[in-house]
Amino acid sequence: MGLPMSQVFHRGYSIENKSNDANGWKVRLQNKILIGNITAVKKSIDWWIDAAVLIDPSEFTESGELINEAESKENTKVQVQKLEYKGYIFSNDSEQTNEWYFMHGGRLLKGSQKALQDYIDRFNKAASEQ
Repeated sequence: MGLPMSQVFHRGYSIENKSNDANGWKVRLQNKILIGNITAVKKSIDWWIDAAVLIDPSEFTESGELINEAESKENTKVQVQKLEYKGYIFSNDSEQTNEWYFMHGGRLLKGSQKALQDYIDRFNKAASEQ
Protein backbone atom coordinates (compact mmCIF):
# COMPACT_ATOMS: atom_id res chain seq x y z
CA MET A 1 0.00 0.00 0.00
CA GLY A 2 1.39 3.43 -0.99
CA LEU A 3 1.68 6.62 1.00
CA PRO A 4 -1.47 8.70 1.38
CA MET A 5 -1.73 11.51 -1.15
CA SER A 6 -2.73 15.06 -0.28
CA GLN A 7 -4.55 17.13 -2.86
CA VAL A 8 -5.56 20.79 -2.91
CA PHE A 9 -7.31 22.77 -5.61
CA HIS A 10 -6.26 26.34 -6.29
CA ARG A 11 -7.87 28.45 -9.01
CA GLY A 12 -8.88 25.38 -10.98
CA TYR A 13 -5.54 23.56 -10.72
CA SER A 14 -4.94 20.36 -8.78
CA ILE A 15 -1.91 20.52 -6.48
CA GLU A 16 -0.74 17.15 -5.19
CA ASN A 17 1.68 15.94 -2.56
CA LYS A 18 2.39 12.21 -2.57
CA SER A 19 5.43 12.37 -0.29
CA ASN A 20 3.96 14.39 2.59
CA ASP A 21 7.13 16.54 2.37
CA ALA A 22 6.45 20.26 2.93
CA ASN A 23 8.33 21.02 -0.32
CA GLY A 24 6.79 18.17 -2.29
CA TRP A 25 3.71 19.91 -3.66
CA LYS A 26 3.38 19.52 -7.46
CA VAL A 27 1.29 21.17 -10.15
CA ARG A 28 1.40 20.93 -13.94
CA LEU A 29 1.42 24.30 -15.73
CA GLN A 30 2.13 24.73 -19.44
CA ASN A 31 3.27 21.08 -19.71
CA LYS A 32 5.82 21.63 -16.93
CA ILE A 33 5.70 20.16 -13.45
CA LEU A 34 6.47 22.71 -10.75
CA ILE A 35 7.45 21.50 -7.29
CA GLY A 36 7.74 23.44 -4.03
CA ASN A 37 6.00 24.39 -0.82
CA ILE A 38 2.25 24.95 -1.03
CA THR A 39 2.45 28.76 -0.75
CA ALA A 40 5.01 29.04 -3.53
CA VAL A 41 3.14 26.63 -5.82
CA LYS A 42 -0.06 28.65 -5.33
CA LYS A 43 1.86 31.85 -6.15
CA SER A 44 3.14 30.21 -9.35
CA ILE A 45 -0.44 29.40 -10.30
CA ASP A 46 -1.53 32.98 -9.51
CA TRP A 47 1.20 34.43 -11.73
CA TRP A 48 0.31 32.03 -14.52
CA ILE A 49 -3.40 32.89 -14.41
CA ASP A 50 -3.03 36.64 -13.82
CA ALA A 51 -0.07 37.47 -16.05
CA ALA A 52 0.65 34.38 -18.22
CA VAL A 53 4.13 34.26 -16.63
CA LEU A 54 5.51 30.91 -15.57
CA ILE A 55 7.58 31.32 -12.38
CA ASP A 56 9.17 28.36 -10.63
CA PRO A 57 8.12 28.02 -6.97
CA SER A 58 11.80 28.23 -5.95
CA GLU A 59 11.69 31.91 -6.99
CA PHE A 60 9.41 32.73 -4.04
CA THR A 61 10.23 33.29 -0.36
CA GLU A 62 8.41 31.44 2.42
CA SER A 63 5.91 34.30 2.61
CA GLY A 64 5.17 34.11 -1.12
CA GLU A 65 7.15 37.17 -2.27
CA LEU A 66 9.38 36.96 -5.31
CA ILE A 67 12.97 36.63 -4.09
CA ASN A 68 14.21 39.47 -6.32
CA GLU A 69 11.52 41.83 -5.00
CA ALA A 70 12.16 40.89 -1.37
CA GLU A 71 15.92 41.46 -1.77
CA SER A 72 15.46 44.76 -3.57
CA LYS A 73 13.09 46.02 -0.86
CA GLU A 74 15.70 45.21 1.79
CA ASN A 75 18.69 46.57 -0.12
CA THR A 76 17.22 49.60 -1.84
CA LYS A 77 15.87 52.75 -0.32
CA VAL A 78 14.10 54.72 -3.04
CA GLN A 79 14.75 58.41 -2.79
CA VAL A 80 12.01 60.40 -4.47
CA GLN A 81 13.08 63.79 -5.73
CA LYS A 82 10.42 66.50 -5.82
CA LEU A 83 10.49 69.76 -7.72
CA GLU A 84 7.89 72.52 -7.73
CA TYR A 85 7.47 74.50 -10.97
CA LYS A 86 4.73 77.11 -11.36
CA GLY A 87 2.44 75.29 -8.95
CA TYR A 88 3.06 71.80 -10.34
CA ILE A 89 5.00 69.13 -8.48
CA PHE A 90 7.39 67.01 -10.54
CA SER A 91 8.60 63.71 -9.10
CA ASN A 92 11.54 61.49 -9.95
CA ASP A 93 11.98 58.18 -8.15
CA SER A 94 14.92 56.96 -10.20
CA GLU A 95 18.51 57.98 -10.77
CA GLN A 96 17.77 58.92 -14.40
CA THR A 97 17.55 62.60 -15.31
CA ASN A 98 14.87 62.02 -17.97
CA GLU A 99 12.42 60.13 -15.76
CA TRP A 100 10.50 62.99 -14.16
CA TYR A 101 6.70 62.81 -14.09
CA PHE A 102 3.62 64.69 -12.92
CA MET A 103 -0.16 64.62 -13.29
CA HIS A 104 -1.84 67.21 -15.48
CA GLY A 105 -5.50 67.16 -16.43
CA GLY A 106 -5.84 63.56 -15.28
CA ARG A 107 -2.92 62.42 -17.45
CA LEU A 108 0.50 61.23 -16.36
CA LEU A 109 3.19 63.15 -18.22
CA LYS A 110 6.77 61.90 -18.19
CA GLY A 111 10.09 63.18 -19.48
CA SER A 112 13.08 65.30 -18.62
CA GLN A 113 12.71 68.18 -16.20
CA LYS A 114 13.26 70.67 -19.04
CA ALA A 115 10.66 68.99 -21.30
CA LEU A 116 8.03 69.09 -18.55
CA GLN A 117 8.78 72.74 -17.78
CA ASP A 118 8.47 73.57 -21.49
CA TYR A 119 5.12 71.76 -21.61
CA ILE A 120 3.77 73.80 -18.69
CA ASP A 121 5.04 77.03 -20.25
CA ARG A 122 3.34 76.20 -23.58
CA PHE A 123 0.14 75.18 -21.77
CA ASN A 124 0.07 78.39 -19.69
CA LYS A 125 0.75 80.51 -22.80
CA ALA A 126 -2.05 78.81 -24.75
CA ALA A 127 -4.45 79.20 -21.81
CA SER A 128 -3.65 82.90 -21.41
CA GLU A 129 -4.28 83.55 -25.12
CA GLN A 130 -7.85 82.23 -24.95
